[in-house]
Amino acid sequence: MKNVTGCVLGLALAALTVGRVSPQATAPVRSHSISPAEYERWKKELSNWGRWGKDDQIGALNLITPAKRKQAAST
Repeated sequence: MKNVTGCVLGLALAALTVGRVSPQATAPVRSHSISPAEYERWKKELSNWGRWGKDDQIGALNLITPAKRKQAAST
């Protein structure tokens, strides 16, 4: 019965504290100004469209090679 009471009290305390975040736990708000030209440049530089050819259908899945599958299976 002691364990059940402890669990109930713990759950009640957790329910009361949901949504409360200490100031130390929040990330600082940073203000960044990005120009439209910089945004357009990023869209072109970071795009994967056409990376594997015009007829490619699987995109970034091309990065999952047989060697990568073997490596993942061994861990």
